[in-house]
Amino acid sequence: MKKLYFVLIALAAVNIGFAQSDSSRSNIPAPAKKKKDWSKVDIGNRPNDHFLVQIGFDGWSQKPDSIRLKGVSRSLGVYFMLDFPFKTDPRFSVGLGAGISGSSIYFDNMEAQVAGTGNKLVFKDVADTNHFKKNKLTTAYLEA
Repeated sequence: MKKLYFVLIALAAVNIGFAQSDSSRSNIPAPAKKKKDWSKVDIGNRPNDHFLVQIGFDGWSQKPDSIRLKGVSRSLGVYFMLDFPFKTDPRFSVGLGAGISGSSIYFDNMEAQVAGTGNKLVFKDVADTNHFKKNKLTTAYLEA
């Protein structure tokens, strides 16, 4: 019990010690940093083309419990972009490009009725029938 009181008193003394301020120092503010003049920065030698590769993982966060997923669903995207800086201010530019991407979702004994006649995509449970070993839904996008 004595050790606990000693530790509490020591912590209180340290806290009070840090609360003291040094009044002998004058309150001279630090010199302000000079702002960088961005109009003088030369960015003319930067590359104007960009090649991008995107690798990802696909998951459905609010899927119904009647849909069973399995495996790791993957996505891949490849893009090419050209950079066109403004002549009035080359720090700003417009990037134009194109690319293609695709993603795959793997199902566990589920068949996506892609060729169905309804307005909604129906997932049919094929657990007790003859079915393919792997079922996946792939989406591909051509992007501009």
